[in-house]
Amino acid sequence: MMTSRFSSLGVLAVAFLGGSLCAASEGIVLDIPQSRFQETTTPLSSASAGEGRLAISVSSWKPGRLEKIHVNSRIDSVDAFRPDSLPYLSASYIMPVRQTFRVGSFAWKLGAGYFSLNRSGIVASDGLSRRAEQALHVFPVAAGFEFYPRILRGDGVHSYTSASLLPTVALATRSALGESFVFVGVPFEFSAGLNTRLNRLWNALGGAELDFAGVLTLGTVQSMDLFGAGVRAGFRFPI
Repeated sequence: MMTSRFSSLGVLAVAFLGGSLCAASEGIVLDIPQSRFQETTTPLSSASAGEGRLAISVSSWKPGRLEKIHVNSRIDSVDAFRPDSLPYLSASYIMPVRQTFRVGSFAWKLGAGYFSLNRSGIVASDGLSRRAEQALHVFPVAAGFEFYPRILRGDGVHSYTSASLLPTVALATRSALGESFVFVGVPFEFSAGLNTRLNRLWNALGGAELDFAGVLTLGTVQSMDLFGAGVRAGFRFPI
């Protein structure tokens, strides 16, 4: 008798607990943090905050193999091209891609630049010798992107890398040294740099940024070898 009573009580207890668990399970709500399943949208840098920026810069870059820039000449004794006194000037529009990723963010880049080279030589005419010059004007257009790695963000300082196609037109002017020529090619440009907001120094500067980068160019424009490296410095303004 005692054994049967205990068995009955055990069955009733199991049934009661089972019913209670079933009833409670209907009201259970799992609070799972959404950040584990969603891409973070934390702003990365001032350059990737969704607004376009105008970048204006000067660069020490120049072709590293000036002796390999070949332009036909009327005379044999002509000097190699040398950089003009004016530095390499460029302006770019940088538009951030709105979608961000765990590794960082991207921005499209479209810009244009200008630099010039000169060469000279001695030209003999009517028994007289005189020095003549010829200019080579180079107009590159940059089309590429910038990448801002999340892991390299600092306190107000943001690093980036950039890769661009560099469609280029070079115009050699007509002179006593040679006829005019037009050269066309598509080198590549790579850079890595840092930028920081200037309002850290003075609030009146607003969203302007100071930009500093190293630049490497690879490729040729017909008979012009544009391999070279340099540094670039400038400012970026929100527009």
